[in-house]
Amino acid sequence: MKPRFSSHRQGGAALIVVLILMVMATMFAVTGLQGGVTNEKLAGNYRAAALAQMAAEVGASKWVSSSNIEAGGGACGVEALNASEADWVSVNNKGDASVWYKMVPCEYESVKGKAVFVRGRVSSGGHDIAVRDIIVARDRPEGVLPAEGLPDGIFDYALLSAGPYSYNPASRVSGDEKMNAGLVNVPDPRAKHPSDPSRNGYIDYVKKMMGEGGDVVESCGDGLGGVAATYIYCAGTFVGDVDEKMDGKILVAEGGIGNGKGANVKASVSAYLVSGGEINLKGFGDNVIKGLLWAAGSVSVKGRSNFQGSVVSNGAIDFNGKVFIDKASDNLEGSGATDGLVWKSL
Repeated sequence: MKPRFSSHRQGGAALIVVLILMVMATMFAVTGLQGGVTNEKLAGNYRAAALAQMAAEVGASKWVSSSNIEAGGGACGVEALNASEADWVSVNNKGDASVWYKMVPCEYESVKGKAVFVRGRVSSGGHDIAVRDIIVARDRPEGVLPAEGLPDGIFDYALLSAGPYSYNPASRVSGDEKMNAGLVNVPDPRAKHPSDPSRNGYIDYVKKMMGEGGDVVESCGDGLGGVAATYIYCAGTFVGDVDEKMDGKILVAEGGIGNGKGANVKASVSAYLVSGGEINLKGFGDNVIKGLLWAAGSVSVKGRSNFQGSVVSNGAIDFNGKVFIDKASDNLEGSGATDGLVWKSL
């Protein structure tokens, strides 16, 4: 007798198989959807991270190309950034995400030059999606003095004066000279920056740095032994000597440098001497000053002297003795010396 197969049993088995296949297809679909969502999130996060990195690099690049670089007081890091009152700068606020950067001057490890901590961030709905940080520093070579805050072209001439130039016939000048140029053509250390009135003059720049706890010590001639600061600020007339303690320093004196008899130059030094009044120096003899003499008044050098760099005066220049001026100097940051750039993404 042949067995009989129920059509109902066959239909029930087919239904189970179809259900299993549908469950498997649903699982594959859900897995694929989850993978797509995950990939979309990863792509969005990657894009946000790239935009934050771009914003940080925009800020860092602006700092590198700026000639008005402020000194920093604290160590480079998030604490310095949070303590800063600087504004966030918009890079691109189109769409549903905002891209910003913020930078703060700081001090980075053993780098001798200036440094900046830059954060780029992407935010949406009041929340940060991604942040990226960069530290950029200019590692100034040994013996090179900083040019931050100085006006453009300050080192263009060996001699530049608004008034007349008198000299001993035995004197020699190697480099371009421009005399009786008029006040409008000669930078004044007391005045606003000639090409950008929003920028402070050089003396105010150093005073601001001092007020912010920067690399400045206040002295008008006493107590300079062992001073590590690069800048020396004097609110009156500097009456000290130009000696080995001045090597690698920038002296800024609001009242003047040297009294009526002139400051003694007792050693060869690399230095910038900047005065809101006159600069009066005695003869150097065999000593050499390398750098910058810049006065709002006249510049007077008495006796045999050697100078390498630039002499800039808003008054007259008077060399009463055999004076040798050579514009070429490797210690002038503004005359072609370049900094080693440190660029570190965190």
